[in-house]
This record gives sequence, C-alpha cells and structure tokens, in this order.
Amino acid sequence: MDEKRLSFFLLFNFIFTPVNAITSDALVTDLVFLDIDIDGKEVGTIIIGLFGATTPKTVQNFISLSTEEYGYGYHGSIFHRIIPNFMMQGGDFTNSDGTGGYSIYGRNFRDENFIHKHYGAGWVCMANAGPDTNGSQFYITFIKTPWIDGTHTCFGKVLFGMDVVRICEGVQTDANDRPLQKVEIFESGILPVKKPYLVSKSESVIDELDDSISTMANYQYSDDEEEGDYDYDDYDDYDDDGHYEL
Repeated sequence: MDEKRLSFFLLFNFIFTPVNAITSDALVTDLVFLDIDIDGKEVGTIIIGLFGATTPKTVQNFISLSTEEYGYGYHGSIFHRIIPNFMMQGGDFTNSDGTGGYSIYGRNFRDENFIHKHYGAGWVCMANAGPDTNGSQFYITFIKTPWIDGTHTCFGKVLFGMDVVRICEGVQTDANDRPLQKVEIFESGILPVKKPYLVSKSESVIDELDDSISTMANYQYSDDEEEGDYDYDDYDDYDDDGHYEL
C-alpha cells in the first residue's frame, strides 16, 4: 500500500472507529448499592448492576450521584412515588416530590439510547418529563413494562436485594401514589467489579452478583438481619402538579 493510501486508511479508521463500542449485551461494568430504610428502620441493601458499555453517560451520572462526587446526590433522598404492580420512583434530592433533582451535566441531559428494554421486575431506568429531559430521577420496575419501551433509557438491573424492592412495593400510599412511610436511601455508593460480566435480559432474581461480590453482600445482609390491576394509561409526561411521569 502506498503512503497516500495508507494515510487515508488510517484517517478513515480514526474517524469511524469508536473508542468505546456500544454493546446491546446486558454487560455489567459497575455496581452501585442503595441502603434503604423505611421510617428510620433499615430494611436492607439493593445492589444495581450498571451497563456502562451501553449507556456510559447515564451510568456515570448515576454513579456520581450515588457517591456524591460533586457534593450532591442520593444520600438521604426518598422514593417519592410507589405504584404496586408497576414501579418505584426516586432520585429527586432537592424537592422530594418528583419536581426536582438535576444531573451532573446540568438540569437535564439527552436520552442516550433505548437499547435495553423493560424486560421484567428489577430493571432500572431514567424517569423523565418527555424526550431528552433526564436529570437525577430514576425508577425500578416491579413487573415487565413493555408499553414504555423506547421512551426511557434503561441502564441497569437489580442484581441483589430484590426482596428489599418488594418490601418497598408493599408500603401503603395515598391517592397520589406517595408512600405514607418514608422510604429513604440513607446511604449509597459503589462496589468493586473485578471484570465486566453478562446478566440475563429477564426478571431480577434473588442474586445475580459474581461470586466475590455475592459473598460480601450476603455477609452484609446477614449483619443487617441480626440488627434488626393499575390503569397505566392515566400516566402522561406530567401530572397536574408538574411531576415527572412515566
């Protein structure tokens, strides 16, 4: 190959070869934990596997808010909206009612993609108020919700603590789906991942962590134990009070 053609070939590959190729696999690259209490009583830990190879920008936002990297985030925030047989929504760390919160990129950021769907219970996705309005609010599904596929960026899956999610689902709510007890993220952060690994595109089960993390999580959970049909068509992008809706 002559020098001119070689230069063109290298330039073409530099421009058109992505640095980090997006994958449609449910490849766990990062882990975040949410320690949950209800009215001040610890109920357990939810560990979420994040798909950083598919939704890197959304995942980085979630990680930074979970660790409070920039001095704000999920510590002490609540799940302000719980709908049995649908989902639990949280992440509004400013107003605690679904009208607030913001991302590490500014008030909102664009939808990254809709590669992952709402495959079943335990999928973690961004709440929004319409296209390209992602902030800090997110939700965890209680069931498979295909009617909202293609409208919310799904970026993670509950890999441990689905029983805690079910406890939250059982909390009584008022007519506006607001829990009558305070469901709080009293601590959150990251856990180490030795290497990325695949999980199934299906409902969350009891434990889908790799062996090293699973052992630690079970030990931590044991310590905690020792201490002690909905009409979905009613939901549009906003409700009358300006809340983020699904």
